[in-house]
Amino acid sequence: MAKQSWWRRLVDGKELVYPEDEPAPAPEREPLLEAAIAADLDAIDPYLIYSDWLCDHGDPRGELMALQARCKAKPDDGRWNFAVRTLDPWTVLDGEHAPRARALIERFPIRLGGELDPGDHVEWHCGYWKRLHVDYVPQSPFTLERRIGTALRQESARFLRTLSIHAKAPIAERLPELPPSLRALHLGGSAMPTTALEWLGDLSALWARARSLDTIVLQGSSMMFRQPFEAPVLKSLEVVTDDLDKRAFHAIAHSELPAIETLILWIGGRDNNASVRVDDLRGLAANPLPNLRDLGLVKCAFVNRALEVIADAPWLPQLRVLDLSRGRLTARGLDVLERARARMPELRYLDVSQNRLDDAGCKRARTLAPQVRTTGY
Repeated sequence: MAKQSWWRRLVDGKELVYPEDEPAPAPEREPLLEAAIAADLDAIDPYLIYSDWLCDHGDPRGELMALQARCKAKPDDGRWNFAVRTLDPWTVLDGEHAPRARALIERFPIRLGGELDPGDHVEWHCGYWKRLHVDYVPQSPFTLERRIGTALRQESARFLRTLSIHAKAPIAERLPELPPSLRALHLGGSAMPTTALEWLGDLSALWARARSLDTIVLQGSSMMFRQPFEAPVLKSLEVVTDDLDKRAFHAIAHSELPAIETLILWIGGRDNNASVRVDDLRGLAANPLPNLRDLGLVKCAFVNRALEVIADAPWLPQLRVLDLSRGRLTARGLDVLERARARMPELRYLDVSQNRLDDAGCKRARTLAPQVRTTGY
């Protein structure tokens, strides 16, 4: 007689009996079912099939998978970071089955990976962590390497997609081996966006550790790269900082980024005190970047002159999104944009919010793209 699925047993009110929580035992594993999940991390059916298999082997994660598969994700407004554009907002699971799922995690904090240090945070998806945030302080009894490594070795991290690390210490050289499922890395960001930015240090070692990632966000008060790098599969790079180091900008501008689609750089600085100067943009303008579609030159005090430099860039006709927010754009910059508009047939969205445009300037800007943002954060 065929066994009922776990979900059918749950609906019928038939409970499974688990042993009490204990130091995490080696879980039962089925590589073929795990491979089916890894092939499409968003598909629900592979999780449900694996859920039945785990339940038949006495693993409470099977029940957790079935419960969370029927929850709905809603935005976690407390962790919405307006400064970061390229990462999805944090979510929490909601719905009639969410309380039971939370109770199961609380019952088995070791086996299901619910025990986290203060400041850490996870986002769940079908019984596994979809996103993990690690908040590290130097006073911790464990090293940063051990903290991250221990978290990544948990069974709940098997299908982790996004790793976020906030640390009051340089991070790049201390990253352990990243899980093969990981697609996005956020260094420097806090789980609570009001936290001050930290110094990220020298990030030159990052690229050798992150060659399989398609999204990287670097968020810190300052950071440095020593030389250009190769990132053959990287699709999105966002750098959020108060004052972008001149060498770091030069390294990015001259790097090999054949797959890059989104490049957002916060220039920072004030007036003539910015580390990056307008002439530094010439390297970026000369870089072919064959797949670039989304460019951000954010918080740029010399944005008017920057537009003059990139007006002849080979990738300008490809752009669909141009983010010039938080800068000092004036009528002079709008003149450049109007002249260059014929070279931007694909432009769909223009962000000129938080600049120095009066009502007349905002009206002019709204003629430059189908969607134009002139106000707000």
